[in-house]
Amino acid sequence: VSQSRYGVICFLTGIVALFTLGDTPESKGLTRSQSFEKEVIQDGDPYREVLFQCVLLNRELWVVALVNLCVYIVRYGTLDWLAKFLVERKGYSMAAAAGMTSTMPLFGIAGVLSAGWISDSIFGGKFRGINAILLLGLVVAIYLFLLVPVQNTAVDFALLAAIGFLVEDPQSLLGGVASVDVGGSARIASAAAGLVGVCGYFGATLSSI
Repeated sequence: VSQSRYGVICFLTGIVALFTLGDTPESKGLTRSQSFEKEVIQDGDPYREVLFQCVLLNRELWVVALVNLCVYIVRYGTLDWLAKFLVERKGYSMAAAAGMTSTMPLFGIAGVLSAGWISDSIFGGKFRGINAILLLGLVVAIYLFLLVPVQNTAVDFALLAAIGFLVEDPQSLLGGVASVDVGGSARIASAAAGLVGVCGYFGATLSSI
């Protein structure tokens, strides 16, 4: 029953969004969004051709989608299984493990805000450099977390905070800025983000394996 309730809430929220959210800046009386640097699509081109050229046959977009798949494996692998790992492998109580892992999304929020600011102010709005740094840091944080001796609470917590901080940033950048930018056309921005998002949730499914 509770699951059905959530489904109804999501459905009603979608209906509200359908009739209240604007489709384009022009639909809200705003000026047209800035053109893409690599725009290769003309306004009169059929949408099917745009979809195939900029999304389905776009090698760079598939690379972003693959990276996003791997990020989601880590994101949901840690979200769903770290508490169990802390209890069974590191000897924490369930309450302590749940308390430690529940703070990770809070550090993730700080990470996303920081990554956005750094990407714009230092990397000139480019996502590749900041993503590479974040993912490298994530690898180091996870590796160190596995090496920490049992019941070293302060270090465990610091590394969990680092993992939460680092994993949320590429997840947000890849699914938002990167997918739209690599798609190369405002006409297929939603489809590009959708492809990257679907691959991400496939990675979330793989995380349980």
